[in-house]
Amino acid sequence: MKKITSKFMALLLSLLTAMGTMTIPAFAAEDLTPGNLTERYIDESTSGELAPSTTSKSPWVKDAPAIEGYEFENFSQTTDHSYSQEEITYIVGYPDKTVRGDRSLTRSEATAIFYRLYNGAYPAPKQHMTEKTFSDVSKDVWYFDELSTCYSADILSGCRDGKFRPHEPITRAEFAAMASAFAELPPAENAPFSDVSRSYWAYDDINSAAEAGWIVGYPDGSFRPENEISRAETITLINRLRNMSITAAELRALGVQNPYTDLSEGYWAYGELIEATVKHNAADWHKLNYNEENLNTVVERFVDGEGNEIAEPITTKGQAARAPRDFKNRNYLGYTTEITYVYRQGQAVMTGSKEVDKREAKVGDMLTYTITASNADTATVPLRNVIMTDTLPKYITFNQGSVAVDGSPVRTTFNSKTRQLTTELGDIAPSQSKTLTFSTLVNNAAYDKKFSNTAADTGVTVAAGVPEGSSGAKTVSKSKANVGDTLTYSIAVRTASGPWKNVEVVDTIPEHLSFVSGSVEVNGRSTNDFSYNASSRTLKLIADSVEPGLSFRVTVDEGAQGMYITNTAIVKSPDREDIQLPDTGVDIDGGKTELSLTKTASKAESKPGDIFTYTIKVKNGANATADWKNVTVSDVIPAGLEFVSGSVRVDGKTVSYGISGRAIEIPAGDLKTNQEAVIEFDVRVLDSAAGTTITNTAIGKGDNGDKTGSTLGK
Repeated sequence: MKKITSKFMALLLSLLTAMGTMTIPAFAAEDLTPGNLTERYIDESTSGELAPSTTSKSPWVKDAPAIEGYEFENFSQTTDHSYSQEEITYIVGYPDKTVRGDRSLTRSEATAIFYRLYNGAYPAPKQHMTEKTFSDVSKDVWYFDELSTCYSADILSGCRDGKFRPHEPITRAEFAAMASAFAELPPAENAPFSDVSRSYWAYDDINSAAEAGWIVGYPDGSFRPENEISRAETITLINRLRNMSITAAELRALGVQNPYTDLSEGYWAYGELIEATVKHNAADWHKLNYNEENLNTVVERFVDGEGNEIAEPITTKGQAARAPRDFKNRNYLGYTTEITYVYRQGQAVMTGSKEVDKREAKVGDMLTYTITASNADTATVPLRNVIMTDTLPKYITFNQGSVAVDGSPVRTTFNSKTRQLTTELGDIAPSQSKTLTFSTLVNNAAYDKKFSNTAADTGVTVAAGVPEGSSGAKTVSKSKANVGDTLTYSIAVRTASGPWKNVEVVDTIPEHLSFVSGSVEVNGRSTNDFSYNASSRTLKLIADSVEPGLSFRVTVDEGAQGMYITNTAIVKSPDREDIQLPDTGVDIDGGKTELSLTKTASKAESKPGDIFTYTIKVKNGANATADWKNVTVSDVIPAGLEFVSGSVRVDGKTVSYGISGRAIEIPAGDLKTNQEAVIEFDVRVLDSAAGTTITNTAIGKGDNGDKTGSTLGK
């Protein structure tokens, strides 16, 4: 015998699919310390920090979610605590209902402004004022306490003659000096004003106040330190510094009334004067950098070692909490917590083997090959999109339609020129395997040969001499078909020495195909030498001799849409080995769905606190020729609404559902032609939705089509 080893080898290709890169978080993952909690204390109006951040061990105890393709390494927690400035009415109008914005600010009024800006958080006294400190100030004047506090804080002084001169206008230089002392401003690096010389008494105070934003100069570069400053100019500067400016249009939208007889909306500082003199809640008027619905929330993010997001963030509502720290003149609003899980990419470990069911064979015999692809126990992630390619040697002929994965027939590609067989195995999880089988026939080129089909295979030896094996083939009249079509299966069998005698053919008709009674023919002639068991779907044919062959017909039934159907016959005789004859397979057209989705709300108008019902109807229309498969309805609850837990119903029955943040997913199953599913769930209207119009969109997704529907604004 002559031994020939082909270069034929089964090649298992693992194609790993990488997830796309998403937004990089504000902090790099490599800087994270496992389990650390960083807490920051934020002024919501300026986004500035009220105190240095603190770091401690995180109390977070939730397990890190598993993400395919990655292994968890560590996590960190960052919590931002948001505070708003307390409402401070730091200047007042006059008893006659005027505000006198153009009037020059007096020294006593300036003292009262800075006193109110302290808002009770007075600094430790540096000096003390008595009734004799200023000769023109008595204890019964309206501004005595204000003056005493500011004098004790050393942010003002009197005149050289021992007087305070409370009713005289304050100059721009004097106001700058008070602001600099009040804010404890450091020396400035710049001297921006052309008319303030280094020898001027308030040189440092003016430059520091200008750099901090307490004062501004004129377009010509001057400051004009001895000029008076008006009440409107003063409050405009202070509002800008506190980030508390507001416009006339915004005040109208809030419904704020103008209490002053000498102030019109057209006045240049209208909004500034109302802001400074009318009592209000700062959070109501100035929601600059936060949204109530975003407070007291927990956002879980998932990143790789480079800080790239590897999965969609999950946002959940947390419990309201008490202020972790108190700050003077601040109200605690709530927190936002971000949990960042850091993962490293996992590793798949591929192994494989290939076997053949015979070591010795005759020309005409059938060989069955078994290929096993495995992902080892040590793997941490699945093998993705595994593809098997196998180049068959010239000594064997591939049996079309014989390929199966884990016992189920699959689509495959065979190139007759290159003799390469290609089959998709899909994903293989750690510690799991997939088994691929296919059959071939030993052909005439194999006489007196020994060949192997992998480097590790023991090989198949074919005897010398004349053909003694048996062979056969099964074909189907169409490679593509529609529901309602008729298919003809043909089976030809022979031996090397001529017709195959005393043949029994057994064929189990696949599901979704119906046997056509009276359609059986042997050697081109109708025959009654068969039996058909409808319950087991088994067709048996008996013939004294089969050459050229036999045939029968089936029809394609409803429900076969989108299927790939293969049919295998078994040929038996008393003195020969059984052979299996798979056909080449038929692709059944997927048909067409007729999708519709509507969404309605039970109320056209509602108010905060109301509960109403969304109704979503998904339907596969009367003209559909295919089921709408595995339908799932997804809906993101709009801002201003709160989902009522446990309220989901499908066709009136309470069902389970999935929820992540504000997104819910509701399974509706398969929808046949002209079948509808009615989905309902309840929502509650939040206070933040007052005065708004809400539109909500639902999406129905199935294996063979998607549909979107929206409610009108309400």
